[in-house]
Amino acid sequence: MIYRKWSLLSGPPVILGGAVIAAVAVGFVLQNVTKGEQKKNVSTNK
Repeated sequence: MIYRKWSLLSGPPVILGGAVIAAVAVGFVLQNVTKGEQKKNVSTNK
């Protein structure tokens, strides 16, 4: 009974938390990639 309550309370938050963390990580990586490309373009244009 305790395990079932624990799993019901922790299941959805863990899944949602993982999805949020993954989305933030993807956004962070994409920002770094685009910033890196912009820096390369600026340095090659000079």
